[in-house]
Amino acid sequence: MEDTAWPHPGRFDDYLAKAGTLYVETLRAANERLGGKGLLELVAAFIPRFGSGVHREIVLWQRVNNQAGLLPLLNREVPDAYKQPGSWMIDALEVRDQWESRMLRVSGWSPLG
Repeated sequence: MEDTAWPHPGRFDDYLAKAGTLYVETLRAANERLGGKGLLELVAAFIPRFGSGVHREIVLWQRVNNQAGLLPLLNREVPDAYKQPGSWMIDALEVRDQWESRMLRVSGWSPLG
């Protein structure tokens, strides 16, 4: 899964810090709680080179480790636990309000496959 986020003006470094702490911890805790079968694992984070786009953006790549967990993610409302202060879904709104998620398929030759 690829998430592209556009932090608020002047909050780029704040977004990076929050993603590197709160989001990483959220994924780690979910993996631990589910016995290593959490939905996502952060694989990489990219920052496009200066001048390559209209706005500064951050691209996060996550590996889907639990494909059975995808359908509920897409067809159910987000659980209340993820809508509380201290969660990535809420606290990240301090530093960005716009993002785009895409599901990608790995090619057979890819080292991520």
